[in-house]
Amino acid sequence: MFSLIKSTVFYGTIGYLCTKPIRKWICKKPIVQTETKDGEKIIRIDTTSKETSYIQSLFTTNADSIRQSTYDTFKRNYAKFKTTDPLHIIVSTMGGSLFYSLLIANIISQHKGKVSCSIKNYAMSGGTLIALMCDKIIMESTTVMGSIDPVSYGGLFNPQLVSRIIGKRNQDSLNIYEEYIHEIANASVDSYKPILVKYLHRKYDNEKMIDNIVNALFETSKAHMDIYSPDELTFLSDRLQVVEKNDVLDI
Repeated sequence: MFSLIKSTVFYGTIGYLCTKPIRKWICKKPIVQTETKDGEKIIRIDTTSKETSYIQSLFTTNADSIRQSTYDTFKRNYAKFKTTDPLHIIVSTMGGSLFYSLLIANIISQHKGKVSCSIKNYAMSGGTLIALMCDKIIMESTTVMGSIDPVSYGGLFNPQLVSRIIGKRNQDSLNIYEEYIHEIANASVDSYKPILVKYLHRKYDNEKMIDNIVNALFETSKAHMDIYSPDELTFLSDRLQVVEKNDVLDI
């Protein structure tokens, strides 16, 4: 009996050690991390890191985007700080869920202490929305942001895919589908814009700057994933700081 227990423990330990690489491959690392430097409480929102396993990517279409787990981790880390603490948000993301981006933006917009934001490589869509809620945005000359208009995409919301499914001969059905998608998009814009403006008013006391943000990044004729370099964001005035090298990104 003793030898059986000993063998079980021995081979169980060997099995655990041998399968560690497999478990590491299957499991993911947290997206959001918190650190402290020079008195600033740093929260990192990086959905571009390789924290998603191959297995997860097979079953999850938005595994590398802002989603519920991003918000949950951000909220948990934010709760460790006082509402008057100076924060530094490091953002690197292609965007993701509008809903969870708004939840994160809501928290930042109500923070009483100063909030700075460093863009690492890019902060698109929901990432741009989060950055705009900060008192200062720090960018290197090669980093970019994007538009913040709501978008439906992929799967059933892809006109090219639908045209292949129903066939080019059925043009009437395709036209009806496209009109339906435009109605959905317009409804999203109408419901989202008042929320966006409300959040901006919490952080900006310059009405003209708010109008410029809405006109340039929300009511824009550009495609959703078009990029804005720092020289195209001059309407942010002194809230935008362009540096040659952002040392915060090396933390």
